[in-house]
Amino acid sequence: MLEKLGVRSYSSSGASGTVFARDEADGNVRIDVVTSAGIRFSIALEDHSGSLSAKAFSSADFAFA
Repeated sequence: MLEKLGVRSYSSSGASGTVFARDEADGNVRIDVVTSAGIRFSIALEDHSGSLSAKAFSSADFAFA
């Protein structure tokens, strides 16, 4: 799905076409996305067990076209 939005790389730069995971203060992880058109949105991953962290994510977890 992300590739259809023009997302082409895993990067914390916040540049157009990027995706990146970050830890939130409440222990959840947020996936930040910037489309090729510069539209920003995020996906919240709730972690009730406290076992998930952003460092577990990398470019290998996403399919880039």
